[in-house]
Amino acid sequence: MATARDLQAQLAQARSPEEYVDMLQHGVEHFPRVALFWRLYAEHERATRGPEVAWKLLNENEEKALCWCRCDADLWRVAAECCRDAHPREERASESTELVGRTFERAVAAAGAAPEATALWRAYRDWAANSAPVAQRAQAKASLLRRASLIPGEGNDEFWREIEKEAREGGDEKDRERARALDPLAQAARRDGAARAQIWRAARHAQTDDDLGRWRIVIAYERAS
Repeated sequence: MATARDLQAQLAQARSPEEYVDMLQHGVEHFPRVALFWRLYAEHERATRGPEVAWKLLNENEEKALCWCRCDADLWRVAAECCRDAHPREERASESTELVGRTFERAVAAAGAAPEATALWRAYRDWAANSAPVAQRAQAKASLLRRASLIPGEGNDEFWREIEKEAREGGDEKDRERARALDPLAQAARRDGAARAQIWRAARHAQTDDDLGRWRIVIAYERAS
């Protein structure tokens, strides 16, 4: 049987969309702990059949896709975006809007400290500021600010500086007070983030095709801390 690396190389040589999908299905079936196959499969389904189908794929296979590949920021970003796009935008809070908010919160909790998590954080901010129900936007933005301050790592340092500046310079008095109150916690998290970044880099370069095994060291560190 081909290894995950072999299959990844073969994806670029697929001669038709059907063959490409067959390869992805083989990948998620035989290498369910490799986040790349789940992400490419979901992105293909979203592009060809719509976000509802892509969200169903990841949601129904959550124990494999999102739990086994829990530290992959790109996979979580795709999952959150598919969840957002699969549910119509509503002006009032509903079960659907709450589900989208929880999915973004879970995404940054699981993978927000990853070095490549900036795109995930920005997708979360875009939803909180522009797509969440109007009555929920203030609460969603406050939750986003709090989570960004407390989750350290290279993946959200730049984003934290952006959102803190927005709160201090463009927000109302409550936003400014919240940013000031969170600043000491954010500084402590940034110091801890330097140590975590070394762990993430070590895991990123581990010589294994198994994303669950690759991230065990990360998960062990997170639990210990």
